[in-house]
Amino acid sequence: MLESSTMKRTALSYLFLAATLSIGLAGCDPSGGKPRIGVAFSSVDDFFVSTARRGLEAKVEGKARLSILDGQNKQEIQDAQIDAMIADKAKAIIVAPVDPSAMGGIAQKAMKADVPVVFFVRNPSTMQAISWEKAYFVRARGEEAEQFQVDILADYWKDHPEADKDKDGRVQYLLIRGDSDHQSALASSDRREKAFASDALAAVKVSELTANWNRAEALAKVGDLLKTLGQRRIEAVISASDEMALGAIEALKVAGYFKGADGYVPVVGIDGTRFALDAIAEGSLLGTVRNDAEKQGKEAFDLAFALARGDFLLFGDWSLAAGNNVLVSYVKVTQANYRDFAQ
Repeated sequence: MLESSTMKRTALSYLFLAATLSIGLAGCDPSGGKPRIGVAFSSVDDFFVSTARRGLEAKVEGKARLSILDGQNKQEIQDAQIDAMIADKAKAIIVAPVDPSAMGGIAQKAMKADVPVVFFVRNPSTMQAISWEKAYFVRARGEEAEQFQVDILADYWKDHPEADKDKDGRVQYLLIRGDSDHQSALASSDRREKAFASDALAAVKVSELTANWNRAEALAKVGDLLKTLGQRRIEAVISASDEMALGAIEALKVAGYFKGADGYVPVVGIDGTRFALDAIAEGSLLGTVRNDAEKQGKEAFDLAFALARGDFLLFGDWSLAAGNNVLVSYVKVTQANYRDFAQ
């Protein structure tokens, strides 16, 4: 596994937070030698992003002057913010893109200005191949997510024969995706099928829906789906995020699941949010796959700081995967270990 430098930093914390484009990003502080690093977040209200921000800010420790801008989940706003960072000569830029398909255009802007850019996104399957040598990616190991979800489900299925409600030897599952990106869906589906095969778990996808990473939308759409299925039973739910998984659980409960000795439905998510941990503790959520946003934020800052200082090899001690990637592993979270991640 690839790791960033573990060098200790003992300086006092110093953060410069910017909420508007009017704040200048004057390359470097001439008195203290602290490089200015611009951070363009998709939305500071997003749980994944806010968690990454916490990790990122924890690593600053007086080494750099950080300017954090909120894209308000609108790509045009984020584009303007990145333009301002480049025009004011930020030494490096960290970007959590509103729209992952915009990364190519952002990289082109940064390349013209010769400003290193570090991307990180929630869903690694949406990462684009960018040829510019100073574009870097901090991301989760995408191939692990589906495998770990299926592992959690397979362990439960093998230990609980009553989970096979129609006794056909196959798990009838509902898939909830976060977005409608076709290429991402194909890659994810392929990894999931391989995971089922490796775990020797026969599975049939009853239905698939998209809920835009939103709990309320998942609640509504799963509720509508359950009405159309009639007597056909859902035996498991695989969700691309914890928020959608929790919405699905609410819809299942309204429809009469989770009642009686055989009413439980195993649901697995991705992210490892505090709400998911609470649901695991109470027993409604079987498990989740922790997408370690906080660690990704830390890695993104360490990488951007090394690039901004121009001592990438000496200071950062980096070892990159192909394509300028720094990879962070997912973690399986279940009843056995959820307390390890409680805040």
